[in-house]
Amino acid sequence: MSDAAAGLAFARRRPPGVIITDFQMAGMNGLAFLEKVRRQPELRDVPAILLSAHGAAAADERVRQLGAYFVAKPFDTKALVSRVRELVTP
Repeated sequence: MSDAAAGLAFARRRPPGVIITDFQMAGMNGLAFLEKVRRQPELRDVPAILLSAHGAAAADERVRQLGAYFVAKPFDTKALVSRVRELVTP
């Protein structure tokens, strides 16, 4: 997607199995994006992960409040893939 607004519009049209977003994005930061996601009835319960190299402690708490997971950069790719599998496997 070209920016956060485009990503949100796309997700509203085709709700994904999981949302992975970065804190730094064009148009809005990842926390603002997750807040908008959670206000959308069709996306409210979609599992989400926020990736960030900045402000881990403060971001982690707000991300948890939004019912999502925080993953600090740099991250272990295998651990991220494992987390995604946990979130999308019934």
